[in-house]
Amino acid sequence: MHQLLRATVLAASVELELSDLGGATVYARNTARLRLSGTGSATVYGKPATRRAATHGMGGVSWQ
Repeated sequence: MHQLLRATVLAASVELELSDLGGATVYARNTARLRLSGTGSATVYGKPATRRAATHGMGGVSWQ
């Protein structure tokens, strides 16, 4: 059974690992490191200077 998760985070630095279903909205001022697998998606606000994202599956990252 899969759980659908939606999270919102506000921080100077964010490290996120998301798998299966779900999504995240984060605000990162300095650093954002994301690893997504499955169909999850993430939106990153704050225009962090250091950006790293790895996606495997149907998921994606949107930089705003």
